[in-house]
Amino acid sequence: MRRPTTLPSYNQLYALLLTAHESNRRLWLEMSSADTDCTLSYVVSDK
Repeated sequence: MRRPTTLPSYNQLYALLLTAHESNRRLWLEMSSADTDCTLSYVVSDK
């Protein structure tokens, strides 16, 4: 399993999450999980 910080879009995703949190914006996340792993499928911002 790759660590999340090695994924190319990690910095962009982190910036989106931080900006949404600081500006009180909604985000929709799609998550899936196997026995031990959790995967983020997609993130959608309302702005």
